[in-house]
Amino acid sequence: MPSRELLDDVEIDAALLSCIERLGDPTYGLREQATVELSTGDFAREQIYAAMARLTLTAEQRHRLLTALTDKLLSTPRGAVGISVINPRVQPEKIIVRTLLADLPAVKVLDVGDRITHLNGEALPNWESFVRHVQTSKPGTMIALTVERVVSGRRPNRREIGVRQPTFETIEVEIKLGSAELLLDESGRVQRSGEVYLRLKAEAEDAARTFGPRPRHLQLRQ
Repeated sequence: MPSRELLDDVEIDAALLSCIERLGDPTYGLREQATVELSTGDFAREQIYAAMARLTLTAEQRHRLLTALTDKLLSTPRGAVGISVINPRVQPEKIIVRTLLADLPAVKVLDVGDRITHLNGEALPNWESFVRHVQTSKPGTMIALTVERVVSGRRPNRREIGVRQPTFETIEVEIKLGSAELLLDESGRVQRSGEVYLRLKAEAEDAARTFGPRPRHLQLRQ
């Protein structure tokens, strides 16, 4: 979640301000409609945080903003490539494709055994950084990968005979991300686990603690 200092510099879009104003409308239907617009609209999360940090809001406005924010964090479709890799705990510095999943884009451009070394021109230090970038991007986003692929069909020379180390060629490929909604667990349900999802869930809980309506203590007369 952005710091308060960063939120002070965020410009809040007029369309978002209009939605927030309608969250406080006396008409219930308009408040409900504005909540739906916040959940489905393309409003940047930073702007929602900035609004909650800087605007004077009623308890219901804060509650509805947090509802929309949580929905964005946990329900917005996440990008997916469609690969599994050789155990990253065994080889943490290497991203080696082990399997390709059907109906997802990697199967069209990657091969089993490919080594992914760069994402959008930046070196990848580990598998977690790759997953984090993919799953925080929207389906349909284009990404560029630098891949080391085993050279096949080439006759080895004398020096290579008996040496098990394969020869690689470096290639550049582009992939349009699919949707993580196609990633199902063993029971056939959409996968909602993993480091990225847990981080987003923790962010939603932190936002609720930071910006949620403050409880009011009532004194009862006896």
